[in-house]
Amino acid sequence: MVAQARIRDGVLWVGGEAYPLRNIAHVGQRVLVVDRDKAWRKFVIRSLGCFVLSGLLSSVGGIEGTIAALVVEAFVVWNLVIVLQNPTLYGLVLNTAGVQHEAIWSTREQEIGRLVSEITKAIGSPDVA
Repeated sequence: MVAQARIRDGVLWVGGEAYPLRNIAHVGQRVLVVDRDKAWRKFVIRSLGCFVLSGLLSSVGGIEGTIAALVVEAFVVWNLVIVLQNPTLYGLVLNTAGVQHEAIWSTREQEIGRLVSEITKAIGSPDVA
C-alpha cells in the first residue's frame, strides 16, 4: 500500500489519517531490522529436527518417509530464504497527546528522514504550512 503524506491548512494528512500540526508533540524515526542471527539459529534447529525425523521416517516408512522429510526440509530452507530477503524498514513515528502513532513505513531511509524534516518545519510554523 502506498500512502501519501501532505500538509495542508495546518494538518498533516497521511493517507486518510489526519494529524493537526498543533497536536503533534514529537516526530521521530524507527528502524526494523531483520534478526538474521535468530533466523539462522531457527534454521539450524529446524534442520537438525528434520534430519532426526528423516532418519526415523526412512527407517519406518522407507522411501516415502525420506521424501516426506526432504519436503519438510525444503520448506525450512524456503522459510529461511523468505526471512533473509525481508528489507530493513524505516518508520515515521508521530506522538500526539501521549499516544504514539506509526504513520508511514518505507524501505528508504532518506524518504523518512525528509518527511521528519518537513513535518518538523511545518510544526514550527503551522499557519504557514
